Amino acid sequence: MKSKDTSMMLPIFAEPEAESRYAIRVGDLLDVLPTLPENHFDGVLCDPPYHLTQKSRGGSTRKANEDDPYGRHGVGTDRGFMGETWDGGDIAFRPETWRAVMRVMKPGGYLMAFGGSRTFHRLAVAFEDAGFVLADTLMWLYGNGFPKNLDLSKAMDRHFGMQRPVVGKRKHPTLKNSDLVEEAANAAHGKNFWRREWDVTLPGHADSARWNGYGTALKPAYEPILLCRKPGEKTYAENALKWGCGALNIDGARIPVSESEGERPLREVTCDPDKNGMVYAGRRNAGGGFDGGSRAIGSTSEGRWPANAILDEEAAAMLNTQAGPRKSGAMPKGTLRRARQGNAFGRFPGVATHKDIAASVGNASRFFYVSKVSTKERQAGVTSGEPRYAHGTTLRRIENSEKVGNDHPTLKPIDLTRYLANLILPPSRGDDSRRLLVPFSGAGSEMIGALQAGWDTVLGIEQSEHYAEIARKRLIYWIGG
Repeated sequence: MKSKDTSMMLPIFAEPEAESRYAIRVGDLLDVLPTLPENHFDGVLCDPPYHLTQKSRGGSTRKANEDDPYGRHGVGTDRGFMGETWDGGDIAFRPETWRAVMRVMKPGGYLMAFGGSRTFHRLAVAFEDAGFVLADTLMWLYGNGFPKNLDLSKAMDRHFGMQRPVVGKRKHPTLKNSDLVEEAANAAHGKNFWRREWDVTLPGHADSARWNGYGTALKPAYEPILLCRKPGEKTYAENALKWGCGALNIDGARIPVSESEGERPLREVTCDPDKNGMVYAGRRNAGGGFDGGSRAIGSTSEGRWPANAILDEEAAAMLNTQAGPRKSGAMPKGTLRRARQGNAFGRFPGVATHKDIAASVGNASRFFYVSKVSTKERQAGVTSGEPRYAHGTTLRRIENSEKVGNDHPTLKPIDLTRYLANLILPPSRGDDSRRLLVPFSGAGSEMIGALQAGWDTVLGIEQSEHYAEIARKRLIYWIGG
């Protein structure tokens, strides 16, 4: 892939200064990465382009690239998500991109990357072809997605040249004063001009009537987050001792228990380790019985093990509404639990409660959840000036005539990026050397979250001077100069 000439692009920060924990390099990623030392970063957190190439109505504009040695990724157009040029092309799907990233990572280090629900498989293949090992896929679930749907009945009437009969009018339900927003709304939505009201119509052809209510898209409600690891030493223990990284921060990322749940029983497995050092209950012994089981050794208020599902507040509320409250009855000390007759391994004796346990009520959404990006979070630290509207800006935001400075269209919540950065944060080595790389750093949410999580230094790489300047202002606001 031919890189842009970055000789005239000055970095906002060349490297972190002694008094600063962060820096941003402005330039093409494949030009900047070769200037960085090998085996330098403990981890990577990034939000690369999803390459959501605009599709034609009958199929995709992508086609097979017969000249490409990998053969799996398509030839992208020069524009992608919301018509943005930075989302066009295929830099995130090329193994050489991630091979260059892997070179500057320490062995065993983790990389976390957001992906699109339609295209993250290309990203995963690029990671594997570059040499990474896929460890897991996290899912960020949210409730406020908007379907990009084609009404098939209306499309058929256009195909037949039929005029649909108008049976009523519908006005936008939330606009307060639509006369004030026409110019700004048209600018934000390009050729897709907005309307104060629109017609309610019925199918005009027999075939379109048969297909009334059919569409082409589901409402987007999740984004995958790929978790992969650079191959390291022979064992995890050897890797951690040599390189100081290579494991997940489980205790640091536990999901706090609610006040209504209180303390949970703390148990230990009672069997000896096997020859590989693994400890687990229910292992058959030489006499035909079973070793192990578990016993209560106290209680803990420690949170739940971090899961590979993350909810926003709307998704959590939807899950709670659907499932309803989940009740757990009271159990006096000594209550036997989980004793059962198994078909394969015989009878399991069960375990007894170590103390009286009160009844409790909880919800199904016992996962880490984050709020969506608020206007306050988006604009904090960014100097207000003339209104600047990103493609896809909501009409309500335009109507309120906000002085919009941060126009990045794919901003991630800082709560979310802080949680992810904390999950791959190594333990302190006492020398302020835990370094994180953020390729495609955009408006800086991943950098801010990482610094709040405790990373000692963070380096971002961003090709857009405009977004890098927004990130600089946000970093100063959230972290300090």
